[in-house]
Order: sequence, then structure tokens, then C-alpha cells
Amino acid sequence: MLITRNRAGPDALVRGLRGIQAGQPRAAVPTRALRVLNSLRMRTDILPLCDQHYRTMEPALAPYNADYSIEFFRCTDKFCHRCFGERVGYITPQRGDAPVLTPNQPICERHGRPMFIISLDRQRNHITYACPESDCGERVVRT
Repeated sequence: MLITRNRAGPDALVRGLRGIQAGQPRAAVPTRALRVLNSLRMRTDILPLCDQHYRTMEPALAPYNADYSIEFFRCTDKFCHRCFGERVGYITPQRGDAPVLTPNQPICERHGRPMFIISLDRQRNHITYACPESDCGERVVRT
């Protein structure tokens, strides 16, 4: 999941960053943190499959607070609440609760990130997971 800015101005962004004390001059704010926050976009060229029933997931945007939104993938099944976030993997979010990570979620050995289901071979009963990093070719096959 990724937190991105909504339409709020730069002062709202400064207030939203943790570790910055109120009244601190803007020059003291680390500009690297601002660039990283705004530049890490969720990949929309991947289409993870839901880990419950293997339907295609779609990109979604959920409000986090007045200044930020969270990008993630959600299952396209009407009654399924499964989501995939590039940083947390597969989860079923519950309002007011921290995400509960899926046990045995494959992790990319190269990047340390949760992998998503890229394909399902029903004849061989194989599930193939891939790393969400664009330059990574890591795959895990499970039966």
C-alpha cells in the first residue's frame, strides 16, 4: 500500500509527516522524504489474482485522511474483501484494525517484498507468485 497526497497544499504534507515538530521551519524538513513519498507510485501494469478464489484484482484508491489516500488492489468479486498491497501483501482490511498479514505469504528473496499471484495452472494445480518490483524476475511456484 502506498500513501499519496490528495489536493492539500504543501503545509498539510509537512503536518502529516511523522517526527516533524510543530512550528519547525519548512527548510528543516528533509526534502528527500517529500520526494520519496510523492514518487513511489503503485504499479498499475500488474494484475494480481485474488488469493481466495483467483479472480483478477483491480487498482483502487481509499481515503486515509484529509490529506492522503492509499493505493491498493482489490478483488473484483462483489462480496470478496481481499486486497493486495505492495508493502503488506494479501490482507482483508477491517475498519479500525491494523492489517493482519497473511501467514505463509511468499516474500521476494531479492527485495524482501510480498509477492503476488501472477498465474494459476488448474491442470497442474500450480500457483505462480511474482515480485512487484518492475526489474525483478523472481518467481515462486506452489502446489
